[in-house]
Amino acid sequence: MVIPEISGFHATRNIRKSSDPEVTKIPVIIMSGNDQATEQFWSLKIGANDFMSKPFSNNEMFGRIEKILYPHAMEDEDSDSLSVAL
Repeated sequence: MVIPEISGFHATRNIRKSSDPEVTKIPVIIMSGNDQATEQFWSLKIGANDFMSKPFSNNEMFGRIEKILYPHAMEDEDSDSLSVAL
């Protein structure tokens, strides 16, 4: 993963190891053009909530975000996705 100034792995580690309990709760979804199993493994091992390989659809992305933000709502819904006003 490549982002300016710091790698995505370091950013995720910094979030998960923060001394601020609110910061450690920030959801992290790593989106990468590298679909190698090792990158997915390490992303989840360092604390990412999910890993997505590019390309992916908007529906898939929003579905995964909803699953992380509203895990109990997803269990209660009969349909595959929720409608969320942005």
